[in-house]
Amino acid sequence: MKLTRLQLKNIIQEQVRELNEVEEEAEGEIDPRLGTKLVTRQQQAKGEFERSKKIRGGETLGQDVTNKERAILVDVEKILTAIAEKDDLNKYRAPLQSIMNLLRKKTGV
Repeated sequence: MKLTRLQLKNIIQEQVRELNEVEEEAEGEIDPRLGTKLVTRQQQAKGEFERSKKIRGGETLGQDVTNKERAILVDVEKILTAIAEKDDLNKYRAPLQSIMNLLRKKTGV
């Protein structure tokens, strides 16, 4: 089946819309379910860049977060990254989800 230019244009526009929705969702509220969305390397890099700008500007992780808490956050990220690079982090989704649910419940997040 041969597609017309208009059909191709509509397909591309729909794909761009979907990609933008994924990016907006990734930037929005915390989803309680781990790993339910897909994030590309570019999206992750862009998100990390934006996050670092917000930290630097005091919009996030402000004065209420202690240096010890910051160290814990860095350590957790390093551990998860190391696991993802060495093994399949998806294999550990269930225990991670349990830990996150417990922390959310205790803190009301």
